[in-house]
Amino acid sequence: MLIAADESGLPPVGRGREAAEPAAPSGALNLADALQLLVHAGLRAVGDDIPSVQAVIDGLCAISSHDGLTSLANRRHFDLALKKEIERSARSGETFGLLLIDVDHFKEINDTHGHAAGDRVLKHIAGVLARGFRSTDTVARYGGDEFAVIVVNISNPYLLQFAERVRATIAREPIAVAGDQTVNVSISIGLACSNVQGWVTAIKLLDMVDHQLYEAKRLGRNRVHGSPQPATAVTADERASLFAIYDPHGNRND
Repeated sequence: MLIAADESGLPPVGRGREAAEPAAPSGALNLADALQLLVHAGLRAVGDDIPSVQAVIDGLCAISSHDGLTSLANRRHFDLALKKEIERSARSGETFGLLLIDVDHFKEINDTHGHAAGDRVLKHIAGVLARGFRSTDTVARYGGDEFAVIVVNISNPYLLQFAERVRATIAREPIAVAGDQTVNVSISIGLACSNVQGWVTAIKLLDMVDHQLYEAKRLGRNRVHGSPQPATAVTADERASLFAIYDPHGNRND
């Protein structure tokens, strides 16, 4: 669980309205407000039985850690996951990869087709990314039209190849934006792998990946860019886990 519940924001269970209560501080979240947040987020229906306090806490945790539009992990979740993965990699010596993904010419899509069309594009790309990675990886909406992915237990050559497969998948699938109208969209990807960069802080690693993304866009967009690295051996398990998890029918095989 990513966040701790604020006990002051939940009234004691079973307390009647006639019981004396201390005045809630300004801005405090009470149970009724929490339930409305869950309804708005689609995590419970109006008229459902009053859930347990734990169910409310779990629902609020889901809201706090996921992006409302795409249902991917949000920036807060991503930042925590990256910090943990850097620490885990430093202890275990296992490698991981980081991708930073930007939708090419996204402003033009919004300006030409409207923001609703832009939202459909982001949701479509989010779906491709969610299906295209393992459940052990972290796929997040990083902000605006950018996405980020933490790919665990992977070497640099396979990270490059796998990123290219995701880029190609998005480039060849027209996206419906209104009625029969479709748009073709491409993405640019910058990446880095911990077996090359060694132990680094999250800020430094993000700076390196952001630079690779800048290079991908500078060189013409719709491409993957990472520093050239010597090939390293990969196992049969690594090959199978990376290239068997996404098929044209959108099935995941975790």
